[in-house]
This record gives sequence, C-alpha cells and structure tokens, in this order.
Amino acid sequence: MKTLKIRTITPIALALVASACGSAATSANSITSLNAVTAESQVTKAILAESGVHMDIKVTQNGVTTEQGLDATKTISQRTITINGQTAKIIITPTAAYINAPESILTTNFGFTAQAAANFASKWLSVAAGNSEYSALSAGSTITNIAQAVALSSPVKRSHSPINGVNVTELYGQSIGGKLALEVPNGSDLPLIGTIANSTLDVTLTFSNWGTAAKITPPTSAIPLAAPTAPTASAAPTTTPAG
Repeated sequence: MKTLKIRTITPIALALVASACGSAATSANSITSLNAVTAESQVTKAILAESGVHMDIKVTQNGVTTEQGLDATKTISQRTITINGQTAKIIITPTAAYINAPESILTTNFGFTAQAAANFASKWLSVAAGNSEYSALSAGSTITNIAQAVALSSPVKRSHSPINGVNVTELYGQSIGGKLALEVPNGSDLPLIGTIANSTLDVTLTFSNWGTAAKITPPTSAIPLAAPTAPTASAAPTTTPAG
C-alpha cells in the first residue's frame, strides 16, 4: 500500500445534503392534509423508499462558495465539488472511497502537502472503509444519509409561494445542518427545494431524478492512501454546518 502522510482529508460541506427539483412521486395522502409532524415523517419514509436521486448543492460560508452535484443510491454515490473553477470527483462504495482532484483542491481542501498534491493531482486515489478519512468522505452520500439530513425536529408547516408554477407546502424545522426549509410539491411526498440560511451560512439544495439510480463505475485501479500517522501541518480549513 502506498503510504502518504497527509494533513487530513477534509471534504467541504459533505454532510450538507438537501433539496430536490424535478420529478416527485405523487401520493394519495399528500402532506397538505397532514399536520407538520406526520407530514415530516411521511417525507422521510418517502425518501427512504427511493432507489436514487440527483442533488445540486450550493454552499456559501464566510464568503466562499462551493457547488456540488451528488448522485446518490442506496449503497453507492458519486459527487463532484467545484471550487474556483476547479472540480474534484468523489466516488463512495461500501468498501472504499475514491478521490480524483486537481492540485489546488488537494492542498487547500484535502490537506495534501504541495509535493504530494503535485504527485497525485488528477489521479484516482482510494481510502479503505474503516478509516476516519473514509467516514468523512462518505458523509451524506446515500439515500439513508439524505433522509437523516433533511429530518426535522419540531417541524411546522408554513405557506410558500409557487416555485416555477408548482404549488408547494413548506416544512420548517431544525435539521443536522441548521434551520431547514423544505418545499414539497402539493400532491407529493418528496422535497423540491431545501434552504438553510443564517448569518454565516447559505445553502441551496435542489433535487431531481427521484427514483433513478445513476450508473456509477468505480475506477478499476487507484492509488491506495494510508491514514496519516502524524500531522505535517495545521489542518486544512473545512466548512461545517451552522445550527
């Protein structure tokens, strides 16, 4: 195994997941007729029943904006992260996480030293399941993770203007990422849009392709990374949810 002493593998806002735009399954028991607690429970159950979803995630924190695209299924996912025009790819399987990123993202956001980043830029790297780095990279990557991330404590129902001509019901409450507003089309149990906004964090989440499990192919060969034995520099900054 290739041993690489990296500072840390610190993905940007990987635990922040959220909304959905596009096809949303209808239900005989639309949440419009339910109280907020029952409606929230029904949305969670509906998400868990889906085989896949695509999510577009835009996160702005401390003046820095990142854009992410996530194709999530029950067990495997693929994520793209775009920062300052540079894009990284992360594929998650039950046994390993795979990273392919340019030099600037490897140094600034994944904690690689300059020399290591130059050596491994734009190459597929792998981290075995069971390592702390795998746990960080895989956060928020499956349908179950998404359902957990948009689950709301003490939800309330609020009115909201139509979105692109679609009438919606808003569920609002505390999520693991902060105060979250979920817009659910009337006649559906699946979210259309999700937003988190406070003094330090703005997140816009858009769902599409509910029920579609994207075809994701992990690289056939990748350079394995071993967990670092000691830090070589101060840890790279990371974006974390604000509640």
